[in-house]
Amino acid sequence: MIRRFVFFRFAEAYRGAEHMAEALRRTHRVLREVPGVSSYEIGTPADPQAMAAWDMSITVTFADLPSVKAYIVHPLHRSYVDDFIKPRLEVLKAWNFCPVEEPSCGEET
Repeated sequence: MIRRFVFFRFAEAYRGAEHMAEALRRTHRVLREVPGVSSYEIGTPADPQAMAAWDMSITVTFADLPSVKAYIVHPLHRSYVDDFIKPRLEVLKAWNFCPVEEPSCGEET
């Protein structure tokens, strides 16, 4: 199992309630529709420190690294990132982690 953590900081012009509602709606859509996503959670800042740095986070669970790689290049995901997210971004950070219960999960099969 792989967990992908992604953090978004939107440009100032895209931080209002209307823009966030649209970002949440589109993010739910892509995560529901792209194959390979086992589960996901979308988060918004819970405290002032998080709010100062990020506007939204997603945690996506995949079976393995090949599933992550397929997700990243899937046309629906590419459209979401390239056409919707990137024009609105100030910063985006993404990392893949293995749960400690599965120490060899990062090895490709």
